[in-house]
Amino acid sequence: VSFGSVTAQSRHNAETAKQLDIFNSLYRELDLYYVDTLNATKNIGNAILYMLDQVDPYTEYYSESHTDDLKQMTTGKYAGIGAVISARKDIGRCIISHPYEGMPAAVAGLRAGDVILSVNGVDMGEIGQRELSEYSSAVSAALRGDAGTICELRVRRPGVSKELKFRLTRRTITLPSVTCATM
Repeated sequence: VSFGSVTAQSRHNAETAKQLDIFNSLYRELDLYYVDTLNATKNIGNAILYMLDQVDPYTEYYSESHTDDLKQMTTGKYAGIGAVISARKDIGRCIISHPYEGMPAAVAGLRAGDVILSVNGVDMGEIGQRELSEYSSAVSAALRGDAGTICELRVRRPGVSKELKFRLTRRTITLPSVTCATM
């Protein structure tokens, strides 16, 4: 019985290696001969997501670049300005949706509806053809940083003719695990 189990496992491992070799060879050939340049990060990322979707609806993959997002989701902590942002297709940029009370964004005077133009002198650009989530993740990443570091924001406030500048000190933000409770 033990020998049969080892043999079955060996066959399974060999089949897995064979299928991975096929995938690798196929992608290499596509990359070399396809009419356009392939985006490996996007294509292989999509293949991983599709594979996991076929396994079960609960298993998720977080790339190395999204480990901070995973840490925030599991601990409720991150270092930043303390505001919810959202991408708005109609204006082509991200806005401050909700500054958390007592956090750097609210203390500095940022308001809901402020349109984010630049972070630390880097123009955030317009959404253009990008996905809303991709754009908003890029802006969110720019707003985050180590606690105690300075973040300079340039925003456009509806109803105000000139752009406004804010200088905030990032801090550790702890989100409540229960955001609303009623009885």
